[in-house]
Amino acid sequence: MGLATLSDIKAGLGITSIDNDAQIVALINPVSALIEREAGRKFDCGTFTERHWGGEPTISLREYPVLSITSVTDKATGEALVATDYAVEKPTGLLRRLALGSRWAASHSVDVFYVSKNTPVGRWEIIYEAGTVPEDIKLAMLYTISSLVGSGASSAGGMAGPLVSESDGDYSYTRAAPSSASAGVSFSGLPANASAILASYKAGVFI
Repeated sequence: MGLATLSDIKAGLGITSIDNDAQIVALINPVSALIEREAGRKFDCGTFTERHWGGEPTISLREYPVLSITSVTDKATGEALVATDYAVEKPTGLLRRLALGSRWAASHSVDVFYVSKNTPVGRWEIIYEAGTVPEDIKLAMLYTISSLVGSGASSAGGMAGPLVSESDGDYSYTRAAPSSASAGVSFSGLPANASAILASYKAGVFI
């Protein structure tokens, strides 16, 4: 599922013509996948099952913000924790063991489990609902698609450079010249401004 719709992209880039619609639609899913790969996480809503080793006061869930915790199970003992045994910081995905100051029991050699291809996994299994598309991720979509669609069609049907700055209060924005639309590309292939946005979303990084 794409991280933005055709109407999101066109509204953000100020495009009113339909000339580039087919190209934008064709780019939404692959650009969404590229952004999620660069961030090391998914942003659309869904149900996730993870295994963690424990041993620390918190478990860092890979997908966030967390909408709800379905279950937390100690696979070494088979015990399913109740909601009063833990607390989750929904915006960051940090799962804390209660009482305060206590730690998640660590995995030991006898607690190591294996999945396909003999990949070891930890003792704590967490099933949860998570995901949303933050506004700055949609902005990263705009930056990237704008650079790939030859800077996008302007409302007058011409070409305009990518959005390079914007401000609140009597909203204003600035676009780069068409010739600079693809400038500043990061190692990942994303525009540098989009890559900068994603840096704070990489798994385990909280800013």
